[in-house]
Amino acid sequence: MIYYRTPYSLDKRLDEYYNAEMALLPNDDDWCCFLDGDAMFLTPDFGHQIQEIVTENTEYDLFTCMTNRVGTKYQCVEDMWQTNDIEKHREVAEYYNGNDLILDITTYAPLSGVMILLNKKAWRESGGFTHKGMLGVDNSIHYNVRNAGMKVGLMLGVYVYHWYRGGDAKNKAHLL
Repeated sequence: MIYYRTPYSLDKRLDEYYNAEMALLPNDDDWCCFLDGDAMFLTPDFGHQIQEIVTENTEYDLFTCMTNRVGTKYQCVEDMWQTNDIEKHREVAEYYNGNDLILDITTYAPLSGVMILLNKKAWRESGGFTHKGMLGVDNSIHYNVRNAGMKVGLMLGVYVYHWYRGGDAKNKAHLL
């Protein structure tokens, strides 16, 4: 089973939110897909696509996706940062939809957490989300999963639109 959640923490402790949500999953083989509140899936079959990826790529325990704006450049689709035209983003999502290729990013710089897809067993065995606060929580889960000997994958066929501070990457006021 894959559960979908939008993370939010009034006291700016995303680590606590993520860990509490993961603890609620009933089974070790359950997954939780965390999608930022300023992001959205743009294809109607995203759930089926993600289920298929999880089912067919059992060697991975943590996934992320492609997007238009995040700090980790390998997740960004070229030339999509500047536009907020949702029709263009929908076209990109449809273009990539159906691509079932996974890029092994286990040893890459840590993922940006616009979307984090994690199974409960990997969460438990890796020590979970250990970075306290808002920024860096995504980095900690990448490192923790990798350091526990598990694999991290980038779903090349899943694209989400991300508002990401309105395109102003330096504006972190709401996070601090």
